[in-house]
Amino acid sequence: MGENVERSRQGEAGQPTWVRTSPEHRFELQLAYLSTHPGAFVERVDAGGCATAVRWRDRPTFVEVRVDGEGSVGDVSVKSPKSVKASSPVEPAPLSGIRESQSPTRGVWVRGPVEVADRMFQFEADIRGFDNAVAGSPLEPVHQLYRGFKPVCMADPFQGMCWVIVGQQVNVTFAAKLKRTLVEKFGDTLQVGEAVYRVFPSPERIAGLEPEDLRPFQFSRQKASYLISLARRIVNGWDTSVYEGMEAEEAIAHLTQVKGVGRWSAECFLLFVFRHPDVLPAADIGLRQALGKLLGLGRNATEVELREFGRMFAGWRSYVSQYLWLALREGRWEKEAVD
Repeated sequence: MGENVERSRQGEAGQPTWVRTSPEHRFELQLAYLSTHPGAFVERVDAGGCATAVRWRDRPTFVEVRVDGEGSVGDVSVKSPKSVKASSPVEPAPLSGIRESQSPTRGVWVRGPVEVADRMFQFEADIRGFDNAVAGSPLEPVHQLYRGFKPVCMADPFQGMCWVIVGQQVNVTFAAKLKRTLVEKFGDTLQVGEAVYRVFPSPERIAGLEPEDLRPFQFSRQKASYLISLARRIVNGWDTSVYEGMEAEEAIAHLTQVKGVGRWSAECFLLFVFRHPDVLPAADIGLRQALGKLLGLGRNATEVELREFGRMFAGWRSYVSQYLWLALREGRWEKEAVD
C-alpha cells in the first residue's frame, strides 16, 4: 500500500503571532543550546529562530519561532510511512495568559500553535527568583554568562520520554543515533513549502512493534522493551499530564513504577517534558563533570556532592542543571584555561 498524503493550506497558521516574553528572556541562548544539542536534529535552528514539526493533539504540526517574523510557511502536506496515516496540521490556538501586541516590545514571532511553542521555550516563566538565588554563589559566574536562559523542553511528551530512555547508560552521541533511527524508520514527514521536516513516531506506531523490530538498529533488547512498553502504556490511556505541577518527589515515586524508569530517568522526564523547575538529575555524569570543573575539584563531583550543591538553589534546580549542561557543552572551562 502506498504512502497516504494529505495536503492543506495552513491558513491562519501561516500568519505569525507576536508573543511577548518575560523581560529577561534570552531566546538567542535557547537557540544556541539547540544548535549544539546532538539530539535536536529534527529542529532547524539558525541565528534568527527555530522551526520544527511536532506531534500535537495526535497530529504532525509545524511550529516556527523567530525574532524577525520572517519564516518559511507555505503549502503543508503530511506523509506517513507505509500504511500509517497522519492527519493534517491543526490551526493555532493562542495560549491563555500570553499577551499579544501589535506594538512589539520584547518577544518573538510564532507560526503554528502558540501553546506548543510556549511548552518548548517557556516565554513568560518568571526567573527573577533564580537570579536572586544565584547571587553570591559559586554558580554566579556561569549565571552571568547565560542570564535569561530558560530550559528548552520537549513539546511532545512521548518524544521527550523516549529521548530519555534511549539516553540511559549511553553517551549522548549514540543516544542521538538511536533517536534518529526511530525518526527515520518509524516517523512521519511534514512538508512545508519546499522543506521537509521529520516528525517523531506516534505512540501507536511504536506500540505496534516488538523488541526484535528494533534489534537490527543497535537497540539492546532491554531498551527496545522499555520503549515499546512505554508506548503501549500511553496507548492504553496513561495520562502524563498529571505530573505537571506535581511535587517532584511525589512525581518521581509515581514515575519510577513504570518499567525501565529509574530515578535519573524520572528526573529527566520532569525536567525536559513536564517543565518542573526544581529537578537536579544528580546521577548524570555530565552534570557531575560540570560541577567538578566549576568548583575546581580536579575530578567529577559525586552524586552526593551534586545534590548538596543543589540545596542552595531549592526551587530552581532545573535551571542549575541546564546552566551547567550548557556551560559544559560550550567548553566554557576549557576556554577559561586557554585565556
